[in-house]
Amino acid sequence: MSVVSRQGVNGDLPSHSALVILDPNGNFLSSTPVLPDADGAAVSFIGAKRPGLPIYLSGSCLFGDEYGLFAHTLHPDWSLSEPTIRFYPNYTGSTSENALPTEDGGLLIGGTLRKPPFSFNKVALIKIGANGSIEQDTIHGQDQGQSICRQVVEWNGAYWITVDGRLTLPDPVPRLSAFRLNSDLGIDGWFQFAGLDVDPSPPFDSIPEGVLDLVPISRTRYATSGRGGEGMFPIVLISDSTREVFHHWLPRSTYTMDYPPFLQSLSQTPEGTLLYALHENYQYGTNPPYTPYEPDRIHVYKLDTSLNVLCEYIVDGFADNAYYTLHRIKASDDGGFILMGARRSFDDPSGYFEAWAQKFAATDCVTGMADSAHQREAVLFPNPSREGFTLMLSGEVVTGIVQVFDAAGRTTGSAPILGGQGYYDASGLPAGLYAYRVVDLRGEVRATGRWVKE
Repeated sequence: MSVVSRQGVNGDLPSHSALVILDPNGNFLSSTPVLPDADGAAVSFIGAKRPGLPIYLSGSCLFGDEYGLFAHTLHPDWSLSEPTIRFYPNYTGSTSENALPTEDGGLLIGGTLRKPPFSFNKVALIKIGANGSIEQDTIHGQDQGQSICRQVVEWNGAYWITVDGRLTLPDPVPRLSAFRLNSDLGIDGWFQFAGLDVDPSPPFDSIPEGVLDLVPISRTRYATSGRGGEGMFPIVLISDSTREVFHHWLPRSTYTMDYPPFLQSLSQTPEGTLLYALHENYQYGTNPPYTPYEPDRIHVYKLDTSLNVLCEYIVDGFADNAYYTLHRIKASDDGGFILMGARRSFDDPSGYFEAWAQKFAATDCVTGMADSAHQREAVLFPNPSREGFTLMLSGEVVTGIVQVFDAAGRTTGSAPILGGQGYYDASGLPAGLYAYRVVDLRGEVRATGRWVKE
């Protein structure tokens, strides 16, 4: 595992990283500083393409006033090789969220560079060969706006990156897109991430934002995840490059705020199923998540490619009196998974976050959940409200109607549900408590609940 520590109460000063070696039971064995001579180093990736190929560790760094991206390989004794570093002297910041080991023993790093003025970003790509040398590197983006590299993946024999923002101006490519790379790390194809809305007006942004995973399901379909809407609802989609949504799912807990991990919320198991993780009771505060005021929970779902829940696992911070902040989930070859992030114990009120990684076995995932309970969940927002509400149905995409009833059981109206979503205009109704029911085209009830008009 890699550990990043940030100086300062708010974590906004230079970062320093270490490679921590644990035994199979999670016991500490050794620790090695990463780039000890650097003024800052943040590890974002550690992994290998497959057994027998190099294990890489990569991230972003700062030496003096020069920002860069770096990579190490790990020797058999877990020591680090000499680093490969690419500096960007004309930029005022560098970050990297992911990298991809390649079949030839190399590494493809996806990074983001900050261009003065502060709010402008570009995408940086580096191909490192098996001998540690930089074989190719390029920068994509323009001198205005945001271009943030989120994921680097392999799909249908090509490398892809997911980008939050745009790479060109004027912008024929919409925000939040996936781009196919050619052999020179140029762009030779793209598609926009799928959205849910038939009417993409507020309050719901039709395209998930945030993590933007891209997990290949087949040659034509992929899974992605993120957050969207005023409530920052976590969303999982099965889509294709035409932006058709085949399945979508909005997991909802009993807590006010749910949130996906910061860097990776989806991981694929060896048998092809999906692991999806989220924070339950995520808390906003000054410089979140550095000031949590009560525990939270981490919830992991194992999903098939139709987004049916096969089993689940909960890390209960209320039982541990701790707040967990999750960065990644990673499936393991034995059918289990690893969660990586940080943990703050409330047993020490003045304590800081500590690095946290935990391995779970395949048997830890509780089976026997009732899939229908999740397929029939609906997200309704805002609630309460004065004008009306948007309703989104979880599970398969549904067409039908939402019916609304007053406290006496009288029907007050209905609205169409298209693509699993609809809007009900209640501006003409008096204040009070109302019930709703979603019925599909076969007459089957798909969701029920209550809504309050102020």
